Amino acid sequence: MLTLVCLSISLFGCAARSEVKNLPKAQAQAQLELHHRYECVSSGSKGEFKSALTIVQRNWNYSLVWDNGYVGMGIRVENKLAVTFLERSPDGGFIFPPGVSLYSIEDEKLVGYWASGDGDVYKDTCTHADSVPAPQSPQQKPEPANPGTRI
Repeated sequence: MLTLVCLSISLFGCAARSEVKNLPKAQAQAQLELHHRYECVSSGSKGEFKSALTIVQRNWNYSLVWDNGYVGMGIRVENKLAVTFLERSPDGGFIFPPGVSLYSIEDEKLVGYWASGDGDVYKDTCTHADSVPAPQSPQQKPEPANPGTRI
């Protein structure tokens, strides 16, 4: 029975991969352009929190790394990104249970929901970092209004 289940999973996995690889070229290209830095605002059991997210394409998968210690792997189908993620522990391992996220891809944003086993579902919005105004560092001086005007 276990062999049959594994064989079924393998066959479905191959069929799904084959479907994606056989997409029309323009659609396949559009599917692949989701690797950027994002600024996220998320809700959780302790309230709202912010994090930075980096998404890197790896063939037909997406690797996700948050700056707050989470890592994940996702797949994209049309305008949806499905992700499973784990929190890194201080000793370099991972903390279980894993979490899941489902995002809608909307222009410069990923808008979705996540859960990690506590029985609740939380909201998550990640905005493409190029769409978020960069904070001005102390070393940067404001640009003058006119080239000849001193501030």
